Amino acid sequence: MSLGLLQSAASALGTVIDLRVAKEGAGCVDMGVLRAIIGRLTHGTAFPDLPAAEAAAAEQGLAAMLERLLAGKIEARITSSAPLWRAMADFWFWRRDYRHCLDCYVKAYRCLSQLPQVAYAPPVFSDAAEAALDLVSMYENLGDRTQVVRSAPGAAAGGEGECKAAAVEQPVCADWRRQSQLLLRGLIGKAKESFDGTPAFLRLADALAALRQS
Repeated sequence: MSLGLLQSAASALGTVIDLRVAKEGAGCVDMGVLRAIIGRLTHGTAFPDLPAAEAAAAEQGLAAMLERLLAGKIEARITSSAPLWRAMADFWFWRRDYRHCLDCYVKAYRCLSQLPQVAYAPPVFSDAAEAALDLVSMYENLGDRTQVVRSAPGAAAGGEGECKAAAVEQPVCADWRRQSQLLLRGLIGKAKESFDGTPAFLRLADALAALRQS
């Protein structure tokens, strides 16, 4: 698929969101198209017929356009779709923005764990349990990684002028073990009365026990 076609598809997604998001919410996003664009980028198959240098340049151009779509239109307006957050997480992981990726996993989990039905409806609890375990896995994989972030600009020494923002290296999530335990305990507490002893519940309990022993 050419760069023009992929850019047109991304542009069309943005246009539809602008026109219909107020009425349709997440329903206005064509998940098949969005996943296809993200998948081509993250798997390096967006421009297989181009020479390597041209393909890399085309990928970066499409990635910049997609980043504006995700951060500027979708994330700012649509917050209640777990599949949408998960799809966006793949893009941010590919961009090596691991904090942003992890934040998408957190929001995908919350879309499910905050539903009242999670305490009594088997399909909802099953989806929430799966999302919780995925999030714990991402905490484990990304939490101790470091990422270069820009600190906020501040006053220069002596009160003269301002210092420019500095690039500093920080952990993606220094307290990932604590965050993992909190989310598992929270979901287990909500679901215990209805789902204690079920396979999904036991997987949550085992994951929590493993974290406590690590």
